[in-house]
Order: sequence, then structure tokens, then C-alpha cells
Amino acid sequence: MKKKLIKAIALVCALAAVLSVAACSQGKKLMTLGRQAVTVNMYEFFLSRQKGLLCTPYYYGNKALSEDFWDTTITPDGMTYNDYWTAHIIDSIKLYIIALYLFEEVYNLTLPKSAVEEVDTKLYELVEYDADGSRTAFNAILAQYGVNYNMLRNIYLLEAKVNYLQVYLYGTDLSKVSDAVKEEYYQNNYVRFKQVFFPNYYYVYETDNDGNVIYYDPDSGTILYDSSTGIRKFDETGKALTDEDGKVIYYNEDGSIAYDKKNGVPAVTFDENGRYKTAKHSSDELKKIKKDAEEAAASVEPGDTEAFEKLIEKYKTEVIGLEEVDYPNGYYFRTNMPYNYDYINAIVSKLSTMEVGEVGLVESDFGWHVIMKYELDAGAYAKEDNTEWFEDFGSGVVDWLFRRKCADYLGEIVFNEELAVGIDMKSAMPNYNY
Repeated sequence: MKKKLIKAIALVCALAAVLSVAACSQGKKLMTLGRQAVTVNMYEFFLSRQKGLLCTPYYYGNKALSEDFWDTTITPDGMTYNDYWTAHIIDSIKLYIIALYLFEEVYNLTLPKSAVEEVDTKLYELVEYDADGSRTAFNAILAQYGVNYNMLRNIYLLEAKVNYLQVYLYGTDLSKVSDAVKEEYYQNNYVRFKQVFFPNYYYVYETDNDGNVIYYDPDSGTILYDSSTGIRKFDETGKALTDEDGKVIYYNEDGSIAYDKKNGVPAVTFDENGRYKTAKHSSDELKKIKKDAEEAAASVEPGDTEAFEKLIEKYKTEVIGLEEVDYPNGYYFRTNMPYNYDYINAIVSKLSTMEVGEVGLVESDFGWHVIMKYELDAGAYAKEDNTEWFEDFGSGVVDWLFRRKCADYLGEIVFNEELAVGIDMKSAMPNYNY
């Protein structure tokens, strides 16, 4: 009983400590514009939410939980992950306060009652599910992210106002944005290329009992045997041996199965996590692969797209179980954002130094990428074939237009930088839920 009492007292003290820290910084204005303000608590919260996202498998995963990760430099001038993402949040907060200023003081907008009710319903559910209906317990959870219930409500209302303002300015699904403006955004923020990929690894294919790779009919998925050079075997009744699909099996003279390697394709295997099994090539093989990539890059004259297309076909592989997605129009990437994979960042960076039609070679952890920069084709974002590359196109246009609108107000923001010292992405607690 005494131990339980001590634990209870310790818990109360810890809870009081966290809440007092939050209370101390509550109301401290980090930025102001007109009558609007963003507090230190909001800054801490947005850092924590972004860090939660960055700690997911979609971004950096668990390695982002390490302090050392945030000290990793990502640019030649010494910028670290911590520098980049902290600056990103500060930049976002500036847009938030300008949005609030425009909403309240320029356009005199009012948030619809339904939007306010949506926020309150969401908060009610969070308190019920995450804190068993206790506002006090919910505040204890939120304290690690620098806020309490009321602050979180204000943040959610702020975000609702930003969304409402952007729909007011640009319409639902860009209905108020002209095609000319969309095209301008696209032409200024994307690069297009095609590639021939020379992997430094190989897939571990399905094999038979003799350890030989099995080749399948790419259409039917059944095993494809080499009937031209192979021989049949017969049972005691004189019937040719067949497989489970009823197909006659052909053998080599040494007794191994003769597969049709010319017309058949191998099948990949998977590990316990459902990922393709791969293995690294030997050092000698890697030297040859690198040489092949270099020679392929040198073989195409600048602007000769026909020759490059032939190169793509030459090195194209077909494997059962491997989803080889065909991108007839090429790859499209935004130029002003970091990607989860370093090789994509390296390719986009390389393309920024290349002219249209130029061929380049990029080495990555996965192999060698022979790339040709293609001209951006007008209206590519509206083509069904390109849907994968432009899923966030609408939000990108809105962000681009809104940033241009906000540029006129950036100089009017009063930013108390001293209050932000020591509060950064590295020190933030990852917030996965709010």
C-alpha cells in the first residue's frame, strides 16, 4: 500500500511539473501580425507533429528518434536535418499567422458553425478515446507537445480557418485557378526525365530441387520447358512425365530439368516481411555493371530521344512477381522538396544542372541511373497516365499561390527569435496522433 501511495504521489508531482512547464510558456507570443499572434506553445506543437510524421516509415523511420540523426549534414554548406526541418516549421508558422491575419483582418471571414462543431466533435472523441473522458488526463498527454486542451482547440480552429481561407481564394479543387496559372506552377516546379537503371543487386529467383532457376510462361504463369533441346522421361506405362499443371517435363542429359530460358521469365522470391529477396553482385560484376552504365550514357547523343528509348528497351527486364510499372511519359518530380529516398534527391539535384536532352549518370545505393532530361510536356498534370506523379498537385498549386500572396506580409511579422532558442526539431517529442 505504501509503495502504491509513493507511486501515486510521484505521478501527481510529475504531472504537476509538466503542466507547470506548459503554463509558464502559455501566452508567450513568438510572432505577431496586426492583432494576431502565434505562441511558443503552438511552435512546440507544430514541431512535435512534424517530427511524428518524420519518424514514420514514410519518411525517416525510427532513425529519426536518434539525436545523432538530426545532426547529420544534408547540404554542402553544413545544413543539418535539424536546421532544415526547424526552419521549415518556422516558415510554416509565418504562413499561419499571415493566413490568420487575412482571415480576421483583411477579408473579415467567419468560420462556419459546422466547421467549429467538427473541431469540437473531434476533440470530444480524442478525450474519450485517449483519456477515458478525462480532460485532466488529456492535458497530461498534450503537455509533452507543449499544449493543453484549449490550445489544441485553438490550433485546430486556426487550421480550419486556413483551409476555409484557401478555398475562399482558390476554390474547391482549384475551381478559381485558371489553366494558365496551373501550367505556370507546373513549368516552374517540376522536372521530367526517363532512365535506364543498372542495379548493383540481383533478385533471388525461385529455384527447383537442383538449385536451378525456374522459368515461367509470362502469360499463363505455368512452367515453360525447353522442348527443342530437352528430352522426355516416361513412367512404367510409357506415359511422358508431367508436372502438376499437366505439362510434359523436358530434361537435360544430366537429369536436370530443361527450362525455356529464351521465352520464359524467372519468378522473384520474398522474405518474411514480404519484401523482394535480393543479393549484391560480386566486386568484379559491379565493375562490369558500372562500365556498362558509363558506356550506355556515353552512347546517346544529347537530344537523341529515339536512341535513349531504344536503350530503355534494351535493358528492360521482365520477372514474374515483380511489379514493373511502365511510365510511358517518364518520371515527374517536384524540384523544391526533399524526398524520402536519397537517390531521388540525387537525381533531382543532377537534373537541375542539366539541359533538356542532356544525358547524365547518377550513382546511388541501389546502382547506376542513366538519365535523360526531357522537356516538360504541357498539361502533364491532367493526364490519366501521370496520376501517380501529381497526386499532390492541387495542394502544391494552392501552397505556391498562397506563398506568393503571403510574401507581401512577411516583412510585417514581429518575430521574437529569443523565445525560439533551444526549441527545435531535435528536442521535440514526436507527436503521432494530434
